[in-house]
Order: sequence, then C-alpha cells, then structure tokens
Amino acid sequence: MWHEAPVALYDVAVTGLLLWPELFTTEPCTIDVCLDKRAIGRTLVAPKVSGTNRLLTRADVDTFLNNIKTVMTR
Repeated sequence: MWHEAPVALYDVAVTGLLLWPELFTTEPCTIDVCLDKRAIGRTLVAPKVSGTNRLLTRADVDTFLNNIKTVMTR
C-alpha cells in the first residue's frame, strides 16, 4: 500500500534503515551529478553490480511507520 505523508521523512527513513534493515530492500548503484550546462545539478543513478551506493527499491511501509510511532511515543 502506498502512503502519502504530509511531510518528507528522509532523515527518519535513513534512521529506520539503520535500525530495521530487514524492512528495506536496496540495490547497488552508482550516483553521479551532471556538470553539463544543459542539465547541471541533475542526479544520474545507474544500477551497477558493484556500485558503491545503495538505491532503496522497497520498504515495508506499514511496519516502518508503526515502529516510528512506537519509538516516538516512548
């Protein structure tokens, strides 16, 4: 199920990935930033077997949000 949050939860998602890695699926990739004048600043992501970065491809959103709620209400 897709959830729309009223705010972006980027920092919380990274924390969740560190706390509960079993809730996330990632794949190796490379990430480059375009320096060409026509597209300067554009982020280019390419799948790569031995990439040094990780691309988040799936998340157990329901469990993640429940875990965050539990932690924040302690």
